[in-house]
Amino acid sequence: MRLSDLLGKRVVDDDGRHRGEVHDVAATQDGPVVGVFGAALQVDALVVGMRGAWARLGFSPAHVSGPAIVRRLSQLGGTPDEIPWDQVVRIEPDRIVVRSEGNRNK
Repeated sequence: MRLSDLLGKRVVDDDGRHRGEVHDVAATQDGPVVGVFGAALQVDALVVGMRGAWARLGFSPAHVSGPAIVRRLSQLGGTPDEIPWDQVVRIEPDRIVVRSEGNRNK
């Protein structure tokens, strides 16, 4: 799977509620070794919603340093919403379905 297969997709839970669009993913490099690249990336979570878009632009509070006004603006976005990868039920051509809050332990 490619990152481009996920970015921009609408995310809904299995109850049909809209959760946002995928703006980024959180990943770790701990998969199988792939040639000279090293360990493959494994997706840990989907980063969704407007706060995810804000973070993708580099404006998450954890990454902004500079004039006070810039730091203050970065805090308006809050922290991005992340949906753990193990909550993904299926990936369809036009959307990604995740477990709803009430079905998280299934």
